[in-house]
Amino acid sequence: MNRIRSLLIFIVITAGNIPAHGQNVQITSFPQSYQLYPRDLQDSSIVDISGNLRTPGYDSVKVWIEKDGQYLGNLTEPLTYIQGIAEFDFQPKIHAELSNHSFQLFIDGNSIIVADSVVCGDTYIIQGQSNAEAYNLSNERFGARWVRTFGNMSPNPIECQNDTNWHMAIATVWPEYEGHVGIWGLQMAKSIAVNYGIPVCIINGAKGGTTIAQHQKDENNPRNLETIYGRLLYRMQESDIREHAKGIIWHQGENNTYPYNWSDYANQFDLLYNDWMVDYPGVVNVYIFQIRHSFYDAAQMHLRDVQRTIPYNYDNVKIMSTLGIEAHDGLHFYWDGHFEMAERIYPLIARDYYGSADTLNIAPPNILNVSYTSPASDTIAMEFDQEVFWPEDYQGYTMEDHIYLDLSWGFIRRGGVSPANPNTVILALSEPVEARYLTYTPNQSWNNATPTQTYEGPLIKNDRGIDALTFYRFPIESYEDRCLRMSTQSTTTWDNPDPEFRISSSPNPFNPTTTVSYQLSAVSFVNLYVYDITGRKVAELVRGWRDTGVHEVTFEASDLSSGVYLYRLTAGEFTDTGKMVLMK
Repeated sequence: MNRIRSLLIFIVITAGNIPAHGQNVQITSFPQSYQLYPRDLQDSSIVDISGNLRTPGYDSVKVWIEKDGQYLGNLTEPLTYIQGIAEFDFQPKIHAELSNHSFQLFIDGNSIIVADSVVCGDTYIIQGQSNAEAYNLSNERFGARWVRTFGNMSPNPIECQNDTNWHMAIATVWPEYEGHVGIWGLQMAKSIAVNYGIPVCIINGAKGGTTIAQHQKDENNPRNLETIYGRLLYRMQESDIREHAKGIIWHQGENNTYPYNWSDYANQFDLLYNDWMVDYPGVVNVYIFQIRHSFYDAAQMHLRDVQRTIPYNYDNVKIMSTLGIEAHDGLHFYWDGHFEMAERIYPLIARDYYGSADTLNIAPPNILNVSYTSPASDTIAMEFDQEVFWPEDYQGYTMEDHIYLDLSWGFIRRGGVSPANPNTVILALSEPVEARYLTYTPNQSWNNATPTQTYEGPLIKNDRGIDALTFYRFPIESYEDRCLRMSTQSTTTWDNPDPEFRISSSPNPFNPTTTVSYQLSAVSFVNLYVYDITGRKVAELVRGWRDTGVHEVTFEASDLSSGVYLYRLTAGEFTDTGKMVLMK
């Protein structure tokens, strides 16, 4: 435990007229140097200091408290002996702030024990394999004043059991070093401390070269120190923070792509998740990284897609992409790569726990739907959950060649983002193809590249540069099913801050004319255009000033083919868009 239990202190002192003799003090609870106490809802924590004195003749016990080396206060209790034992109990409170507190225990003016650099803050758990260990391949070392940890990451049960100390957190060349929490974990925690003034504890229980099955709990002996789960649980219990961890961050999976043991990954994650929720009841969210391409010539695309879909099964699991992080050796990230991981995961933590307003596009784009957009099956739409950007070629490689129809490439003539809907990528095919599935990015490397090379791009990204999650064999919706789906969806697809700004079309579906109606709450310059699903403008319905009120305009489509069309209205600072289906 973090408290000093049953610590018998035998010292010889002289106090006033009391002759020198042995003093027997038993301390049952006292902070350790560098300890972090979990903050409560009032942004503070009680520091329990208690014990007893078994030598008669002493009058009082005092706790002297300093903050950042300056006197903060003291607490004093008279000693009352009952059957030769005098109990004492103090409960000072410290605030969650960037301040180091020290506590010193005195008996009749004689110092008994002291703890320095005690803080109050938040705790996060990191688990996974080597990229969660996040050691520094360049043999550098750095620390952070306001980040702490407890115990060590050694897989040796004896070394784990014997280290029940708090440490200043560091990131260094080897994860078993005292205080190591990993580069990106330390940098993430440092960002929390700097931006929100709250110290952070990171407990990293990762172990390199492991499968997800090796992280499972021994149900017969949960604290089994021969297991990864048991060593983490031991550290969390001994530090008294087991119930107070706020989140778990998971980076693992490389060893589940080879030798082809990805198929049970979702089930294994569910077992692990459920055990986490029981053993760490304070956890609010779990964050997982989708692994990037590596030199493993195995089922990488399969595993990445399983990871992509895991959050669908839980209300509190979030995902982050690691694609596009180029500072790596083909498997392990370098220093800069780990820093980029911290930069990607930190905004999610800041949003979920600290009320950050920086929330726009901090998550990776994820695919929502893939469908044919023409009856000839020669165009395909990839619909994402946010605005995306089509990439430029990467060292001569094109994005078109690394999107696969039924796992084959070479069918995509041109790709790009739809001008009418920035969430949608339109793929123009070189010929009609009746494919069933679409896969985004290769398994390991570029087409026809040597197996040791890892795919670095091109990659679809959002406006923050976060790469879209990869996906494997995503079903392609038929053109007919797409038309039916879109005809039954709400026409409004953009959040509109003006409650009196409305647009719709009726009838929908239509043939060959429909009426587009819109309502304005102020005189505005209006642009109203119609686009086909490839983003090509096919009609200009309105361009000019319009008064407040309801307006109608007829869209006549006799010369157009059946399909889905999008109308987009801009009026002043407001924009709205809708969909309509022409069915001849």
